Amino acid sequence: MNYVTARVAKETLKITPMTLMKWKNEGRIRTKVLSPKKILYDLDSIGNNQETEAKRKNVIYARVSTHSQKDDLDRQIEVIKGYMLSNGTVVDGIYSDIASGMNENRKDFNRLMESVFRGEIEKIYITFKDRLLRFGFNYFKTIFGFFDTEIVVLDENESTNNTYQQELMEDLIAIIHSYSMKLYTNRKKKLKKIEEIISDKSDED
Repeated sequence: MNYVTARVAKETLKITPMTLMKWKNEGRIRTKVLSPKKILYDLDSIGNNQETEAKRKNVIYARVSTHSQKDDLDRQIEVIKGYMLSNGTVVDGIYSDIASGMNENRKDFNRLMESVFRGEIEKIYITFKDRLLRFGFNYFKTIFGFFDTEIVVLDENESTNNTYQQELMEDLIAIIHSYSMKLYTNRKKKLKKIEEIISDKSDED
């Protein structure tokens, strides 16, 4: 038996915290509970028959806002492919969406997050930060980091992103429109309430 701490187990086995927890829950590694916060892991219990941990993936994420930008979507993917292959990195998967960067219901983006949270993704390659998220990029970079997932941005300079200004303007207009509609709806409800009060008052008189 060779019991070690979680930190040593992760470093020795080259696995993520999520994987270690998964192995513990599946009984693939023997544990010894010293206290609610102190658990030791028996490296010898893995043995020579240890299942090879599935290779963590290096994937591409690309996005455009509208179908008229489909050519740009294809260009993003090809540019990232070329970058990865030139650096000896195999493309294990491609995720892409045609949707606003503020859209929280992007199909492939949600699929990508699920894979990250399962500890399956090593690196995500994107052309510009806003391809992944319009706002809050650094928050997601930190969150993904908790799962040992790195976001690789090919170009940090947004001024070289030809679609950045156009899409930013479209998103700002969408925000203004959304809030305007909410204000209009709230105002309409208030006016209706006032009309009902006046009407009730008139009936009483």
